[in-house]
Amino acid sequence: NHVQITYYTFMVLLIFVLMETVRAVRTRNFTPWIKATSALGVAGVLAVGMNIGNLWMTAEYMPSSTRGKSELTNNQNDKTSGLNKSYILDDYSYGKAETFDLWIPYFMGGASTGSLDEHTQTYDLLVRKYNLSRRDAQELMGQLPSYWGPQRMTAGPVYIGAAVIFLFVVGLFLVRGSVKWWLLAATVLSVLLAWGNNFRFFSMWFIDFFPMYNKFRTVSMILVIAECTVPMLGVLALCRLLDPDCPKAEKTAALKKSGLILGGLLAVLYVFSGSMFDFESLYDSQLGLPGDVLATLRDDRLALLRQDTLRTALFVVIALGLGWWAASGKETVKTAALCFAVLFAADLWPVNKRLLNDGDFVAQKRQSLIQPSEADRRILQDTASVYRVVNMTVSPFNDATTSYFHKSVGGYHGAKMRRYQEVIEFYLAPELTRLQQGLAAAQTASDIDSLLAQVPILNMLNTRYVKLSDDLALFNPEAMSAAWTVPAVRWVDHADAEIQALGTADLTREAVVDRRFEPELAGFTPAPDSTASVTLTSYAPNELRYAYVSQQPQVAVFSEIYYQPGWNAYVDQLPVAHFRADYILRALAMPAGRHDIVFRFEPASYRRVEFLALVSSLITFLLIGGFLVYNFKFKA
Repeated sequence: NHVQITYYTFMVLLIFVLMETVRAVRTRNFTPWIKATSALGVAGVLAVGMNIGNLWMTAEYMPSSTRGKSELTNNQNDKTSGLNKSYILDDYSYGKAETFDLWIPYFMGGASTGSLDEHTQTYDLLVRKYNLSRRDAQELMGQLPSYWGPQRMTAGPVYIGAAVIFLFVVGLFLVRGSVKWWLLAATVLSVLLAWGNNFRFFSMWFIDFFPMYNKFRTVSMILVIAECTVPMLGVLALCRLLDPDCPKAEKTAALKKSGLILGGLLAVLYVFSGSMFDFESLYDSQLGLPGDVLATLRDDRLALLRQDTLRTALFVVIALGLGWWAASGKETVKTAALCFAVLFAADLWPVNKRLLNDGDFVAQKRQSLIQPSEADRRILQDTASVYRVVNMTVSPFNDATTSYFHKSVGGYHGAKMRRYQEVIEFYLAPELTRLQQGLAAAQTASDIDSLLAQVPILNMLNTRYVKLSDDLALFNPEAMSAAWTVPAVRWVDHADAEIQALGTADLTREAVVDRRFEPELAGFTPAPDSTASVTLTSYAPNELRYAYVSQQPQVAVFSEIYYQPGWNAYVDQLPVAHFRADYILRALAMPAGRHDIVFRFEPASYRRVEFLALVSSLITFLLIGGFLVYNFKFKA
């Protein structure tokens, strides 16, 4: 259900199929290749079939999201047919040196915050020289960035394990056949693409030419491939070490080479790391800390690196010893395998506990963890109509908690609707800044009323309340309600003109409409009518009902986001075509008279693909049943 991870799985399998294809061509032995590829193909088709509902609806939504191509022509150097290049690469590109985190857990300091404690020089300096109480010093330490890598933030390293990496290197010398090269190629590809901006030409080639790669962000996530392929090759190496048919000399040679390479690398890192790196975080200059505290913080980052370098060295030595013992053949395979399993757990468990420990868990509570503030309670008293809230106590477009109690202008999603995101960038973000600055300077109620009239896009989105603090919510009388009528249309030729017109049009009197929707208004001529109205009478996420009345034809505009796939409009129970207005909203060409309007979400494509999912599931269960019957009845 995580499409990006499924995509990475496909990349790994693609490498495997290509290598097996080359091997089949070189050996001219195509029968096993055909059988294996056919089986893999059938499995792939059934897997896609069983999940076709999620995949199809995601694919249907993608062109409308930030993962689809923008219609705007600004900033073309940064744009792709998917996400912007800067959005893909800038914030979460793994550093080249940071790759050592796979082997040395706190090579670059661990998590962005919270990795330093009272057993550090920085803590001692804060208490001794700056006279902070132990509690204040501990609180400050929890906010300091121990991480000093190039990513904007991180919750911790992608640590695979010192012993696992050791066996991976052993596997490079000991494992034979195309499987080793497949796993090595996938691992190298994973690391190179995780570097992102730090190996830009390679990532740019994939963004520009590899199908769908530009639909995904956070390039460091691709290290999930290495997290699978490295242990796989490590386990194959362990199998060879435990295989009595593998020559002992070959085993010991692989162990010696691996021990010398990794031991030498650890020695260099321990001795020369202080001169190789500066240990400065991207955000050190923004902390406002004295120079001596920053210098001590860098010393603590070096100490973390050296401490974990020694830790990795210990596990490499133990793994080397166990490997030598296993290669000697003096113990059973089960005993040796169990010893390695214990070593893996002893390696990984303590690192996991650094990042996910008892302090991250709370006792189960009956009440909600999100409690309404006094401002929330006051807003919730307004039950007269449907409206939206903008919460200025948080970052509105990176926070979802507001939606727990209210219909929110903001919120967060990794694949927002692209047009809404463009409205955020062009209008909503500047309007919120203007509103915040204006409220700080306002002295009278008249100043505030004037200010609220200067945020037309917030008003268009029916933003009836502005949450200013936990105790204060501002009522906005300028909010344009859930729907309204306009007697005029301003036609524009393309998206650039459409979004520009949004900032100059009087949205209470005209609708900005792209000319591609002219067929929906063919022969329609709206006229002024001061008595016209359209009122929301029933609200549900998948169905909205309105009462409309007018003496003249009108364009009815609805403060709901336009999304064509699945949404159908009905006037007096008859289906009608609706169109997009004001860049992101829905609209209808309405005749004079009294009419009932319904918008209903009815995704016909979902019903079609769910039948395919059912068929694929039935076939899969029949295959499993046939396999079980064959093995237990006929083979027995």
